Formats: sequence, structure tokens, C-alpha cells
Amino acid sequence: MDHKVMVISSFFIAAVIAGIVSDILLTIFLRAYEATTQGQLEATYGSPVFAAGIASGIFTILLLFYPVFTKGDRSHEWEDFR
Repeated sequence: MDHKVMVISSFFIAAVIAGIVSDILLTIFLRAYEATTQGQLEATYGSPVFAAGIASGIFTILLLFYPVFTKGDRSHEWEDFR
């Protein structure tokens, strides 16, 4: 498999894992936060939507910053630009 394909696949897997973890945490915390029965139902059905948004945001941020870290300008060597 090509290196770029492996990097993008690992970014996707990391975003899916972060989405699953955020879904579980959001379900727990939103159920505890909402006091009414209707609010707890909304927390149960709304947390996967929020988790999908978090996962897609993480995947997008990783894809946007990957070229910056790999091909960034390193000519300044951390000078203080006085």
C-alpha cells in the first residue's frame, strides 16, 4: 500500500475511534445533564450526530495540517525574527 494511502487510512481510523469514544462520553454526560425523560431521549438520539460531527472535524483537521507538518518551511530554524 502506498504511504499516502496508509496515512489517510490511519487518519480515518483515528477519527472513527475518536467518534466512537465521543459518542459514548456524550451519551453518558448528556443523560446525566438532562433532567427530564424527553431530554434523556434527545440525548440518546442526538449524541451520535454530535459524535459524527466531532469525528469529521478531526478527520478534516488532520488532513489539512498533514502537508504543513510534512512539507513546512524549516529554513528559519526557530529564529526569533528580530
